[in-house]
Amino acid sequence: MSAPLIPLGSHVVDGITFVIKQGDKGPDDHVVEWEGKRIKFDVLLFLFDVLSHNEDVLYPPPLMGWRKLFNAVRDSYVLGHEWTIEHKDAEREAKRVRDSRS
Repeated sequence: MSAPLIPLGSHVVDGITFVIKQGDKGPDDHVVEWEGKRIKFDVLLFLFDVLSHNEDVLYPPPLMGWRKLFNAVRDSYVLGHEWTIEHKDAEREAKRVRDSRS
């Protein structure tokens, strides 16, 4: 089971405005645009490649930063991006507090 589809319209994530529009492949097909340009699957793969390698730099094996990113993508699909972002922000804040105590 996955989180419900994000509704059509404008959505702001981290200051970036995305527009979700009706796609042409069927009634439940949605497309995502940024600054009027359709975001294709290739862009997602490119971003995942760059970000997962960067996470490996930040969290090298055995921590496997790419896996943290993969798990966040999975959580976003299952629980929704808003929950995943909130959870990630809470983890970041807990780490900041831990680091400030040491």
